[in-house]
Amino acid sequence: MATDLYGLGVLLYQGLTDMHPFNPELPDEQLVAAIATVPPEPPHLLNPLAPLSLSHIAMKLLEKKPEARYPDTEALLQALGKASDKERKSPAWKVPLTQPGGPAEATLEEKKERIARPPESAQPRADAREEAPPQVRYTWSVKWLAGL
Repeated sequence: MATDLYGLGVLLYQGLTDMHPFNPELPDEQLVAAIATVPPEPPHLLNPLAPLSLSHIAMKLLEKKPEARYPDTEALLQALGKASDKERKSPAWKVPLTQPGGPAEATLEEKKERIARPPESAQPRADAREEAPPQVRYTWSVKWLAGL
């Protein structure tokens, strides 16, 4: 169960950032060491359009110690529901997670460079999603995640 939740955290991380939480091109030994010891950069720091609440959920799912993750799917669903209830009324909740030139449109080299950077030690900044951009290409649905 803990590995399933970790795997879901990887998928959520990728959905929020369009990147792997760890550089998949590292040699196997270094990749395993990074996964075991290095926390990934929080999604909202890599993509300011990522909802802060979903960034926190992804990071909890990616905790190194299984006991630090959600204890079960019910707890995860409650966290997703709480995030949805809190933020879905905000226009920022219904904006695309990418904008032209954003993480999804970065070159492979730019993505590799971002993944290879060590996590920032600075405090997380405030959620940068105050206003919705004028064009909405797709929406993020917590209900979809809750249906998994």
